Amino acid sequence: MAAIASGWLTLREPGAEPESIVPQRVTTGFFDVLRVRPAIGRTFTVANEVAGRNRVAVISDGLWRRRFGADPAIVGRTIPLEDVESGQRGYQVIGVMPPDFAYPVGVTRATEIWLPYVVSANQRIRDPHQHSYYLQVIARLRPGVSLTAARAQMDQIAAALEKANPEWNKDSKAGVRPLIDHIVGSRTRSWMLMLLGAVAIVLMIACAKVANLLLARSSVREREVGIRAALGAGRWRLIRQLLIESLVWRSGDSTCCCSGYSACWAS
Repeated sequence: MAAIASGWLTLREPGAEPESIVPQRVTTGFFDVLRVRPAIGRTFTVANEVAGRNRVAVISDGLWRRRFGADPAIVGRTIPLEDVESGQRGYQVIGVMPPDFAYPVGVTRATEIWLPYVVSANQRIRDPHQHSYYLQVIARLRPGVSLTAARAQMDQIAAALEKANPEWNKDSKAGVRPLIDHIVGSRTRSWMLMLLGAVAIVLMIACAKVANLLLARSSVREREVGIRAALGAGRWRLIRQLLIESLVWRSGDSTCCCSGYSACWAS
């Protein structure tokens, strides 16, 4: 399992305009859950989830190319990132992600940097007048474990938390769903399936109409087909001709370019 929190950073390089960077603060298991490794360098470890050791960063391929010219020596370099919340500056780059990696997908502004998640001091004390839910959690099912079993286990954990902390966890449930449903949305998926079904029905109607037109045209050519068969054209040759005629048409004419007795194929 891995937890994810959002935030904002500002990149302030000397001689360049400041740029707002979209980061994600993630726990160490984030990259293992998604089964992705950096193209250059490494990811952070549990040791970096401690205040004072968390000034490391893994950057995206896009940020690496756009702001640092795809410099292979970027690993180990400290970049002037300013944390909007804490005001601290400077993160050491320890890795660059592959070009095809993006999480989350389908967002307006892509995440360009990943930092170790450390619980800040003001978040370690519960405010009795405020309940805040700000972490997203992703997980990978263990081999052989079904989604139903995972949901049942999370329901047990949620019930235990509610019993242990009734003031904070009353009526709080834990939901488990596939990542694709979280990204696309189950309702959107249903609408897309409905749209796909409607398109399939329209296509079937169009095919039925075309088939009726071809049948009507073929009934007019019974005599022609009989003459071709009498001249020695086999069944496959006749079928092949009709297929070609249904695909190749003269521009502006409803008859095919292969029609006429001169196109007769005799063995």
